[in-house]
Amino acid sequence: MSTKILTVIAGSDIDTFYDVESFPKAGDACVAREAGSKVGGCILNVGTIASYLGMKVRVLETLKTGDKGTELLLKSMTDAGMDISHIRYGKDVVNGRCLIMRCGSEKCIFVIPPERPLFLPEDKEIRGVLETSDYLYSLAHTLTASFTDLSPVYEAQKKGVKLILDGSSQYLDPSEAEITRHCDALFINTQSYARLSGCYGKDAAEELLEKGTEFLCVTDGSKGSYLYTREGKRFEPPVRLEKVIDSTGAGDTFAASFLTSLASGSSLTEAHKRASAAGALACLHEGAISPSLNAAALEAFIRDIG
Repeated sequence: MSTKILTVIAGSDIDTFYDVESFPKAGDACVAREAGSKVGGCILNVGTIASYLGMKVRVLETLKTGDKGTELLLKSMTDAGMDISHIRYGKDVVNGRCLIMRCGSEKCIFVIPPERPLFLPEDKEIRGVLETSDYLYSLAHTLTASFTDLSPVYEAQKKGVKLILDGSSQYLDPSEAEITRHCDALFINTQSYARLSGCYGKDAAEELLEKGTEFLCVTDGSKGSYLYTREGKRFEPPVRLEKVIDSTGAGDTFAASFLTSLASGSSLTEAHKRASAAGALACLHEGAISPSLNAAALEAFIRDIG
């Protein structure tokens, strides 16, 4: 188990799944059949899977007091072995939700954002949590929705803490692209990568590596993934699967595995290879997270695929 600490900042929610026969175009009607709910949120997913893979994970979040969703979230975090001692609660908080529409192996996600008090720069407990972490993981727009200003995050970076961002954003607010310029690493899919590049007016990898980002991982689902560093661009082909059960959370599993590998001393290349295998393994399980996505299962899967 790695001794390094990953702190996930907010981003928890309840995922409710719906099955649809097709994705409608603007103005179309579509029947959606509810297929159950699970704990989710891309940031929490990464933290949960990283914990299953053996990393020490803390959660920095504010949840609604006395809410059934809160109970589900806390049980999931506790079962995964995550540190929930820094979570705060409030009766006026609105927990986040995701509505996930599935059509075969494809999906479309609608996010209902949370509403909660912001963390204050003068809050000593929050600063302590940030500065005693090795990695911070969040979304650019989640950070702006969680802090009155980001000085505590940037000051933690100055002390050697790595800011890792998930790039799953629309980048409608220019501040999101600006915050991303401060990250030490970025995990992003091809659609969001194109939007981010549009914000910069140039290739996002070129822009961020010039600004000091150490690496970017751009995932393209079943087409594979790319690792960008100052040394160049590396492609990792996809793991071919006979059947995909559910691709939800594959990107989150990719990121969690990558970070866990780095924390254990792996090179970027080795972390990239293992992350690709982990993302494929996630497609063999229902839902975004599963206790069966653990270190032993990943090692066995890597052996099986050669």
